[in-house]
Amino acid sequence: IVPVFVNLMLWGFIGFDDCTTPREWQTEDVQILQTIAEVMGVTISRRQATETLESKTKEQRLLLDTIDTQVWYLTDIETYGRLNQAHADFLGVDLRAIAHKRLEEFVSKEVAEVCKASNIEVFQKKRPVHTEEWIPNADGEERLIAITKTPKLDAYGKVEYVVCAGTDIT
Repeated sequence: IVPVFVNLMLWGFIGFDDCTTPREWQTEDVQILQTIAEVMGVTISRRQATETLESKTKEQRLLLDTIDTQVWYLTDIETYGRLNQAHADFLGVDLRAIAHKRLEEFVSKEVAEVCKASNIEVFQKKRPVHTEEWIPNADGEERLIAITKTPKLDAYGKVEYVVCAGTDIT
């Protein structure tokens, strides 16, 4: 019998038994059993971590998709990363359709140029930028959006992405 540990906690046991004759288990047999127990422990731990991550992701999605504030992030000056439902609704696009696409695929070239100007600033200065931009919504109505663009810097001070939060202040 060999213990199975998950995150340093005893989870259970695994073992083999010979029910018909007395048997002395060889060192190799015990080592194989210990390896199986370790693999089981790691597999269970990974499964638990995956379930926790999925749960937290759903919670974050719920929080982001139930607020009126538009939230999105940019991977560079003109490319969306992900966004929340409020921003997708504002633009009149499916939430999944806009991810990893360029601004000009969803707004006019003129609007994209205005947006890119402040995007360039936040990527270059590596500090938050507050801006107000006139952007047409899904119905074509010009809306004044107050936007805060905040860079996420990596360990070397390089901008990984920029988080944007916008509120309609028309």
